[in-house]
Amino acid sequence: AFSLICYSFIFRLDLRSFHLPYSRISLVPNVGLQVAISNAFAEVDGNWRVKMYFVRDHGSFDLKVENVYIKINLKLGSDASGKPTIDTSDCSTRISKVRVHFSGKFGWLYNLFHSAIESRFRKILESKVCENVVSSVRKELQPYVRTLPVTARIDDMAGIDYSLVAPPTATAQSLDVDLKGEFFSLAHRSAVPFSPMALAFPPDHDRMVYFGASSYFFNTAGFAYHAAGALVFEITDST
Repeated sequence: AFSLICYSFIFRLDLRSFHLPYSRISLVPNVGLQVAISNAFAEVDGNWRVKMYFVRDHGSFDLKVENVYIKINLKLGSDASGKPTIDTSDCSTRISKVRVHFSGKFGWLYNLFHSAIESRFRKILESKVCENVVSSVRKELQPYVRTLPVTARIDDMAGIDYSLVAPPTATAQSLDVDLKGEFFSLAHRSAVPFSPMALAFPPDHDRMVYFGASSYFFNTAGFAYHAAGALVFEITDST
């Protein structure tokens, strides 16, 4: 009960330092990406006030959070318009050590219970980290991803559509992204009268990036420029 009272009257928090010394992004099969943060630490200053029956006291405190480990799995997908989507599929946090020191008239008394207070701090912080990560992904990262363009203007006559035709596929070795790769006329966009063929990649993973373009990519370019009048030629007797 004592620790709950202390939490109820903590205010004016100041994040003095925050460090992320090591982070790593890896692939998660059938999900997408995993962001792992380890050995993070932070220092926070703040004030506290206690009002309980006839006891009233206030002061400041120093909080140090050490060896913070965070793992976030990000599910990659696509919407009906071919834009990428991203969401949190899993999140876990572990904090190895929390140290707190109270100052004030009765600060010495609260410091006697530092083990219980630090344990309570650690549990609350561990739950709040993932709660804020999930909220940030949905309220900040996902809206930003939805602003990414999926078409581009090539010149005055044609543009290119590189929207996703399927959600990204993650394996243990690679992240495969299937893009439409279709040219279209800016003046009048119409359906292409042919279908794309399947595109196969080599099974090796020696290179960092592989890029492939099928005949569909080039054929749509010819179709778009022909529809725009750029590939119309007049053949006369003299030629």
